[in-house]
Amino acid sequence: MTALLFDERNTEWSPIEVPDYGVWPGFEFSPLAGSLEYKVVDFLIKFPPKQEANGQVTNLIATHRHCGITHTFVIAGEHHIYEPDGKLREARPVGSITVGKPGDIHKECGGPNGAVVHYSTRGTGMLFEVLDDNGNVLGGLTLENLVAACGG
Repeated sequence: MTALLFDERNTEWSPIEVPDYGVWPGFEFSPLAGSLEYKVVDFLIKFPPKQEANGQVTNLIATHRHCGITHTFVIAGEHHIYEPDGKLREARPVGSITVGKPGDIHKECGGPNGAVVHYSTRGTGMLFEVLDDNGNVLGGLTLENLVAACGG
């Protein structure tokens, strides 16, 4: 069977602005669709290839908490999930599907060749909180913020 590759030529990527935090660095965002009525938002995240120096990953995105139920599907590359202390929790290969529970705190990045991951998040109010190293909330994205980013 022939392997199909993800063709992103028609995908528009941009940074995402997090209220009270600013631009969330380390990845590119592509909004797909969202609904306040159905309490769901879908988007793509493109992570650059993992970078390391002295045995440490240097391009992990900020520690954050998922406040809604988040389904992910790795479309291309490999998706790496790290504990807040920087220890690798999981490496998800292309084709991996996961369902994350609310309250999960972690960092993440792409694998050696980067990653494109589809996120489908369900919930109301706050869906993602960006945290500092002490667990304090620096800013967050609500269902309303993300649905608006999707044009809805």
